[in-house]
Amino acid sequence: MKYDLEDRCKEFAVNIRQYVKTKKLSIITIEDYKQLIRSSGSIGANYIEANQNLGTRDCKMRMKIAKKEARETSYWISILIEITKDQLLYPLFTEVKEIEYIQSSIVRKLK
Repeated sequence: MKYDLEDRCKEFAVNIRQYVKTKKLSIITIEDYKQLIRSSGSIGANYIEANQNLGTRDCKMRMKIAKKEARETSYWISILIEITKDQLLYPLFTEVKEIEYIQSSIVRKLK
């Protein structure tokens, strides 16, 4: 298990892309997959921005955005689970929820 959150967020975004790459896209799922790809990448991008040390206020705002993107990603995964019934989505859902919990803890500590 990785403990560097930046690496973990990047690995998660890569895993999402690898997962989507294997799927046959349909008119029903294509927009959901696009949203999933966007939000999953945004988690790590905002986390990196939070770590640029531009002050506590900026860090807190960026971490809240990263947490929001994690929540959005879990939403898209849950929709795709409902539609596709694909068991391969469950570990991705678990991972994004863990990332979201870690980010929530960081935001609480920044208050």
